[in-house]
Amino acid sequence: MRVTAGMYKGQHIKTRKNAVYRPTQDRVRAAVFDHLGDAILGARVLDLFCGTGALGIDALSRGAGYVVFCDKANSAIQTTTDNLHTIGIPTGQFEVIRADALSVCSRLAARGDRYDVVFMDPPYKTLLYNAVLVALDSSGIISDNGIVVVEHSKVMQLPQITGVLQSYTYKRYGDTMVTYYRRGK
Repeated sequence: MRVTAGMYKGQHIKTRKNAVYRPTQDRVRAAVFDHLGDAILGARVLDLFCGTGALGIDALSRGAGYVVFCDKANSAIQTTTDNLHTIGIPTGQFEVIRADALSVCSRLAARGDRYDVVFMDPPYKTLLYNAVLVALDSSGIISDNGIVVVEHSKVMQLPQITGVLQSYTYKRYGDTMVTYYRRGK
């Protein structure tokens, strides 16, 4: 895997053997960022279920202002941290948090954080999608017109609306589906 574009384009993103996470494929990441376009420039980004950190690293490479990486697995946190340091991303541009996605939403809300873009890529077999969408909505951490990008299996049906989050498009890449939500005002 490599960073797909921007300042760190071509840098290797390492994974661990026998890891429990499933990294987002390069072509899917490239398509996601093509869709986001200039919305990533200067954005505060939350990378939930970060795994290798690939989505957040690509966001920083493409001009995001700050990224919070979150995962509950020690191996994912270590892999993400290793990738950030190996690529040479300045420490003032990111934070890495070991926590589950549901609790981190309330934790980030308590400190007043707001995010312009949220990446959500839980393990396909979990039933966390709806619960995390509800937590994102109810926590108030998504900025007005903020975008939530959800990667999921093509067989998974996600809700059209969750609170103020409304799905506005989706794209399929083989067995992978990416659904985009926007937060209304």
